[in-house]
Parts: sequence; structure tokens; C-alpha cells
Amino acid sequence: MEQIEIDKKFNDAVTFFKAKKYDKALPLFEDLAKLDHAGAMYYLISHPFWNWASKIDIKTRIKWLQKAADEGITDAEYDLGACYMLGEIIKADYEKAASYFLKAAEKGNVKAQVDLAFCYSKGGGVPLDYTKAAYWYGKATAQGDSFSQDMLDALKSEGKI
Repeated sequence: MEQIEIDKKFNDAVTFFKAKKYDKALPLFEDLAKLDHAGAMYYLISHPFWNWASKIDIKTRIKWLQKAADEGITDAEYDLGACYMLGEIIKADYEKAASYFLKAAEKGNVKAQVDLAFCYSKGGGVPLDYTKAAYWYGKATAQGDSFSQDMLDALKSEGKI
């Protein structure tokens, strides 16, 4: 299948998905996943396709998530960072978590900005750095995240920034 055709199929699948026409989106994503399409793989493991993802073994789900993150899919970068941070599905690795949070945070992902700021405020996977924590909390606050504003206020009241 030509790249133009693959791109069209993916765009069609996303359009169906956003229109909540899951019965039309799912087979397109499945076909694309068989072609090793990272975006389709990510949709299949991260969105509610009637528990479809539960049919995929955990190693395959992590492999697909890794592929999507490595191809620069922002939400996948955040999700993989969260997996490394929590250590529930894969072994905890705070340095990898912070690295993936940074990639997503730089692209404007608010959750990644908050979690990266937290990493800096606690020294989790990165050197303890209240200035960088404040920077990332500030970025998230600018996007309307009230928790980040609370965290900034706490850093200020504790004299850390």
C-alpha cells in the first residue's frame, strides 16, 4: 500500500473515530496496525474500542506504545512516561519517565508539563531543581491548569523560588 493511501486511510479512521463511528474506525485502525502504523497502534491501545485493547497482550501493547512514542506521538510520549513513573506495567524508571515527559511537555502536553515539574520538584529522574519545576508548572498554569498554579504558590510560600 502506498504512503498516500495509508495516510488517507488513517485520516479516514480518525475522522470516523471523532464522529464516534467506531464501527467504521476500528477496522481501518486494525488494518493499519498490521502495516506497523504507529498512530493506528496507539489509537487501538489507548482509546475505548469496547475493550479491544484487552485482547492484545501486555508486551505487544507496550511495544506499540513505545513505537508510537518513538515516532513522536505526543500523547504516547506522555503515556509511556507515566508507565515508567508508575512502574505498574513496566519496571519503574524515573529517568526514562522524565525523558518522555520532557518530550511531550515541550510539545505543549499539559499533563506532561505538570508531571515533569513534579519530577523537578522532587528530584525524580532529574536533578532537584525548583526553578525548572516552577518553569513547567508555569507553562501548565498558562494553559489553565489550576493544580499547577497551586504548586507554584506552594513553591513560593516555601521560599523555594
